[in-house]
Amino acid sequence: MSIDKIVIRNRLIIKQCFILKTKTEIKIKAYQSAAIKVDKIPTPIRLLPVQEIEETFTKAMAKNILELLATETFQELADLESQVPVGVRSMLSISGIGPKKVKILWKEMGLENLTALRDSCSRGLVAQV
Repeated sequence: MSIDKIVIRNRLIIKQCFILKTKTEIKIKAYQSAAIKVDKIPTPIRLLPVQEIEETFTKAMAKNILELLATETFQELADLESQVPVGVRSMLSISGIGPKKVKILWKEMGLENLTALRDSCSRGLVAQV
């Protein structure tokens, strides 16, 4: 997978994790804004000089991008992923269920994996949400 694809994948994951962990809307918008800038840069971001990345993005975002380019992840993402169970994150791959619904299923119904979700659906509990 190219590093640009990793950037895109990780920005979506972090946005979903932010919503699940109820981070502030400002923080989510900062990542969305950075993602839009990444999309608009005609050159693959991995080919940009460090100075240009630092001039294009906020200091914190440039740090995350440079770390991402070096390691394919960054600390803030790893921290968030560690706080959201893998089973909960896997619910995000279900078509029609977004991060806000997953948050309800996880926080209010206590569902932490696909098996628990399927069982709750078969008992008609999810339809009430």
